[in-house]
Amino acid sequence: TIHLSFSLVWLLFHILSYRQHIIDLGIDEWKEANPRSLNMLSNPVYKAYLETVIFFSDKELIYNIFLVVCSFLGRYVNFLFNSVNTIDLCMNINILAAVIQSITNSVESVVGTMVLGFCLQYIFVGYGFIMFGHGYGFSDQDTAGCANLMDCLKAHWDYGFRSAPVWPSKKITYLRFTFDYVYNLSIILI
Repeated sequence: TIHLSFSLVWLLFHILSYRQHIIDLGIDEWKEANPRSLNMLSNPVYKAYLETVIFFSDKELIYNIFLVVCSFLGRYVNFLFNSVNTIDLCMNINILAAVIQSITNSVESVVGTMVLGFCLQYIFVGYGFIMFGHGYGFSDQDTAGCANLMDCLKAHWDYGFRSAPVWPSKKITYLRFTFDYVYNLSIILI
């Protein structure tokens, strides 16, 4: 309720502060673009229509209305709608805005890295499934009992990005050591 109230106050202050300025600028631009139609401004209905269109063409106003709607929905429908306001807050803090900007500027790189990670996981699952004959677990979850390649792949995608393989026996062979070393180097570190 407090957040919704503050959002409404913020919207009202924006309207009170910028409404007349935005309308005056828009009408001046309209006069320059339509010099032969200046007599239309003497019609109060057309002038009110033009002022309304100009007023709602303000992108910041529309954005503030959107934030108020999200705040209302977050209060009365589902709290997750407030995540939009959290992102807005993050955009107003310089360090967090820089982080969000770096992620959004390099979306292709982030998606490419995700695809590379999934491909590497698939390679390791296939190699582990074929070479060791039995599965292995992770520190979060024992997935050693996966019955087929798809089950092992799902477990890898779920647990494999955050922990290294855990073997059912304490015996370390050269093959397991190499597998663990390359897995840690390529999946966990990268």
